[in-house]
Amino acid sequence: MQTLNILALDKRWKELENQGGIIDISFDHPSTWPHKERGDQAYIKVGEDQLTSELCRHDDKRFLRCVISLNIRGTDETVDIATWAFVAQDDFYSYLEAIENQTPIEKKQGFLANELDFFAEHMSPIELDFSVSDQRPRAHFHALNDISLEDLLKLYDIMDLFHLNKVNNS
Repeated sequence: MQTLNILALDKRWKELENQGGIIDISFDHPSTWPHKERGDQAYIKVGEDQLTSELCRHDDKRFLRCVISLNIRGTDETVDIATWAFVAQDDFYSYLEAIENQTPIEKKQGFLANELDFFAEHMSPIELDFSVSDQRPRAHFHALNDISLEDLLKLYDIMDLFHLNKVNNS
């Protein structure tokens, strides 16, 4: 049985679908990273600072790449956001040890390390779930599980990923 997409009549949703559909979002580095983007390079090392696709060390701070999946209200769709979490040094090194030894790791707490106004009210700790060993940790906000089409389009606009061609829902 197919579920009803209540956004099917929304012109903005139709344009998004016509241009390829949901666009997942990805950040190259934490917002506090003061050096150039990594881009296609495997890693960047500047002095003691290091950035790979999954790990970052900057000064005395440690970051892990994680994924936040948000349901899009009114649809069966989700948007994935590959972002960075600031974590305690002990948790960072526990994660590295677990990867090296291929052992499970319990959930940890972190803080969103990419600045977006949309998430400002949700800057409380996020939970990092490492239960799928061959994937990035899944991050969960304590009070946010979904996103409206309006907020998704604002997020896309901020990230310069998608702009409506003067379409409104009227």
